[in-house]
Amino acid sequence: MFFSPDMLSLHRGKRRVSRTPTCRPCVTWLKDVPDTRYYGVVMDVSPAGVKIRMLDLIPAGCVLCFQMMRDEDFSVPFAPPLEGEVIRVQEDQDYFVDHGILLIQKKLGRIESKPVELPQKRPVKTSRPRMYSLDVTVGERPGGRSGR
Repeated sequence: MFFSPDMLSLHRGKRRVSRTPTCRPCVTWLKDVPDTRYYGVVMDVSPAGVKIRMLDLIPAGCVLCFQMMRDEDFSVPFAPPLEGEVIRVQEDQDYFVDHGILLIQKKLGRIESKPVELPQKRPVKTSRPRMYSLDVTVGERPGGRSGR
C-alpha cells in the first residue's frame, strides 16, 4: 500500500496520521459472529485505521475483522484479514454508512535464538609438493658471457 503526502487533515488537528483515498472491496464480519458477512468498500487507508462504507450499520465499540478483496465479486482475497474496533459511525443521506475503524495492533512474540551448527569441515591432507623446479645453465652464451 502507498500513503499519499496529503497533510491537510493533519494540519487541521483532527487526524493523527495521514490517510490515502482508495476504493477496495472488502468483506467484514464481527469477531464474535464469524458466520455473518457484511460487504463494503474501503474508502481510505492510514497506518492507524480505515474507513469502510457499507449498507449495514455496525455500532461503535464492536470489534470486527475485515479482509480486502481483489475483485468486485468478493471472491479473491487481496490481503490477510485485519482486526479493528469501530470508533465512529456516520450515516449518509444515500443510505450508506461510513465506519471509522481503528486497527488493533497485534503484539509479535519473541523468538528465542538457537545456536547455529556449522557443518564439519573435512580435514585437509598435507602432502609433499609434486613439482620440483631446477635451474640449470648449460654452456656459454654467444658474445663471451657466461650463462646467467
